[in-house]
Amino acid sequence: MAGSQESVALLLMAMGGPDCLDNVEPYLKDVRSGRPTPPELVEEIRARYRATGGKSPVLDITRTVAAALEDRLNSLGGTRYRCYVGLRHWHPYIREAYAALLKDEPDRVIGLCMAPQYSSLSIGAYMKKVEDARVELGSVLPVSYVTSWHRHPLLIAA
Repeated sequence: MAGSQESVALLLMAMGGPDCLDNVEPYLKDVRSGRPTPPELVEEIRARYRATGGKSPVLDITRTVAAALEDRLNSLGGTRYRCYVGLRHWHPYIREAYAALLKDEPDRVIGLCMAPQYSSLSIGAYMKKVEDARVELGSVLPVSYVTSWHRHPLLIAA
């Protein structure tokens, strides 16, 4: 529409982690592509999460980053940004986040992984999850990706 503000959905993606100790085993099953994890390894990993508060901090951290990024981008004026968080191996899965952003009918979608360097095994796998969601949900909305930001001056300065 002429004169309307452009709407951009930013899909921030991270690996994910269990949200409670009971979900360590199903999380590991997802990470291991459905293969069961030996019980002693499940218990070892569960003990690590127990020692650090009983859950992975990844979702909370990613949501905090998403909120700050959304506020910062919207403070610039012009384009309206909305950030969504999708995880590769736990809830909210990338597919769930993509379905949510489609309901808001953005003009554009940008995918950004929390890992700053590109690898087909990492960033490429996140992109495949998004593309699979697009196909499954019947979306024709293209997604552009920030595939690498490890050399950004602000990251280096941090």
